[in-house]
Amino acid sequence: MAAAAKDANLKKRTLTNLYNQRPTWLKLAHAELDRSVLAAYAAQDAAGGWREDWSEAWLDTGAGQPLLADNPQAARRAEIDQHVLANLLRLNQARSGA
Repeated sequence: MAAAAKDANLKKRTLTNLYNQRPTWLKLAHAELDRSVLAAYAAQDAAGGWREDWSEAWLDTGAGQPLLADNPQAARRAEIDQHVLANLLRLNQARSGA
């Protein structure tokens, strides 16, 4: 254990560094997860108009990560984010009886 703590290469292996590097395998895993989550919501919430292809808006940076305003995808990303947030708010209010 002590030898591992002294290894400079292991000290660089952090989740922050991994996400900052955004390797292709991680990007693809997140894309599949995003599609799966959207499909699950679509299967349970017909009123939401959920679509798996919304996940394409998050492909470059991941969901929840901002795009620069001049990015050609920024407007579409904002539209999809608002749609998802509105759906989640509606579902949470319905479940809470609000």
